[in-house]
Amino acid sequence: MPTPKDIVYFLASDSLKGRFPGTKGCNEAAAYIAQNFKDAGLIPLNMKVDSLSNFSYFLPFLAETPKANYQTQNVAGFIRGTDTKLAKEIIVIGAHYDHLGMGGVGSPSRKPDTLAIHNGADDNSSGCASVISLAYKFAKHPTKRSMLFITFGAEEMGLIGSKAFTKDMNKYLFGQDSIYYMAMVNVDMIGHLRNGWFSIDGTGTSPVSPSLVKHLVDSLDLHITQGSSGYGPSDHTSFYLKNIPVFFVHTPAKEDYHTPFDDADKLYYPGMDSVILVIDKLVENLGNRSDRLEFTSTEDNMKSSRSHGKLKVKLGLMPDVTGICKEGMIADIVVKGKPAYEGGLRNGDIIQSINNRPVKDVYVYMDILNTLEIGQLITVKVRRGKEDLIFSVLPKENK
Repeated sequence: MPTPKDIVYFLASDSLKGRFPGTKGCNEAAAYIAQNFKDAGLIPLNMKVDSLSNFSYFLPFLAETPKANYQTQNVAGFIRGTDTKLAKEIIVIGAHYDHLGMGGVGSPSRKPDTLAIHNGADDNSSGCASVISLAYKFAKHPTKRSMLFITFGAEEMGLIGSKAFTKDMNKYLFGQDSIYYMAMVNVDMIGHLRNGWFSIDGTGTSPVSPSLVKHLVDSLDLHITQGSSGYGPSDHTSFYLKNIPVFFVHTPAKEDYHTPFDDADKLYYPGMDSVILVIDKLVENLGNRSDRLEFTSTEDNMKSSRSHGKLKVKLGLMPDVTGICKEGMIADIVVKGKPAYEGGLRNGDIIQSINNRPVKDVYVYMDILNTLEIGQLITVKVRRGKEDLIFSVLPKENK
């Protein structure tokens, strides 16, 4: 059984060349995950061997984009629950395994002028490591409910793999009657635990989720911030849109995000192990609890601009999504050459207001951006150290 660090080092190796959907490197990553599912003893969902390899853990689909179509696959394995009745209720544990390949112009790379391997160690080899590790654990120690472990392809293209799976989920589970998907746990970027803080979003999608998450770390020296919205820039959104309660686990992003520098040697593995332990406790609770999670829509009370297409205006910074700062929203990364940087903002600045509107978290920040216009000079108040500073920022383009 490989360690989480072993898994990251394989998936984020130069030999896989960034795991772009449809490439040899992406297929090799899928084969590696399938082999681990097989070694763990998971049941393949696709009982017919497909044409991609000798494994039957693949769920092939065509990733259609405006530029081209890419034949790729999700990778999935099943653990049947121990309780006759509850085994028909499914807990999904997922993560995407694709990344940006060589990057370049037109890609989501933050270095679009640089053609280089984007290894995606944090994004999202780290999440895959958690899925594989937990698959080994729960195959030996199953819960009352069944579990579906799945890694998605083509997430970076717009959640295409998870959308393909959720389009007709029940068809994969051997024709069982009365299948019920109780919850989905999505792990996307857990390699940078910072001072014990990380986030679990989606806790507004079930009434019991906030208290469930709150008690996860009672015995651990960790701090979890919760986000209510079921929407987000990752695969849990596809399940939320099917009225399934979701949990989105992630740590803060670093400057290497979506660049060629997101490498395996940059991750903090003790912290990653701690996050995996919390996910373990969450999944075990979901698998054995006596009651189902009731679904609650968060669309009315917590809309996330990340789920509604492109923002009208972008400032060229990456906000902290953990919500650990009570004075405003931390600008984790301010990209050189972009409007925020040119206006004077720097990494670590705490954004307190934009045009005198208080910014308390990332959701308010994005809502404000959608009220602005390109070419509109805006005033940004920040806290830097012990100083309050005011900058004028001119958004030039939505890029």
